Amino acid sequence: AAFLAMRDLADRYSEGRWLAVGGGGYGLVRVVPRAWTHLIAAALDREVDVDTAVPDEWKESTKLRAPSVDLPPTMGDGGDVAYTPWDGPGGTPETGVASVDRALTRIDSAIIATRRASFPLLGLDPEDPRD
Repeated sequence: AAFLAMRDLADRYSEGRWLAVGGGGYGLVRVVPRAWTHLIAAALDREVDVDTAVPDEWKESTKLRAPSVDLPPTMGDGGDVAYTPWDGPGGTPETGVASVDRALTRIDSAIIATRRASFPLLGLDPEDPRD
């Protein structure tokens, strides 16, 4: 979902241009190759189904270099990959669960407080939804 959001942002704000960077080094064998495959696919306006089997050739090659790593069978981990674009500020949705609604309100308050404290330092308007 994050890569689809980045693709939409690139299309909207930079004529489809991307700047892709890596970091962290986490899951070097299990995560990074699959994540970059999905990122490159999104940048090319394609999708790799998360249920697609990891190619046997890659698994064989990787087993030679990292024999102790339990390799994933598919290009996903079974999590939710749905992407819903954000339409901008519109208030906190009510869930009908009082504790959740209170938590969402506190989160929104923390976000606007952070924007008001930090955005002016960067020359941005904390009240402008485009920033």
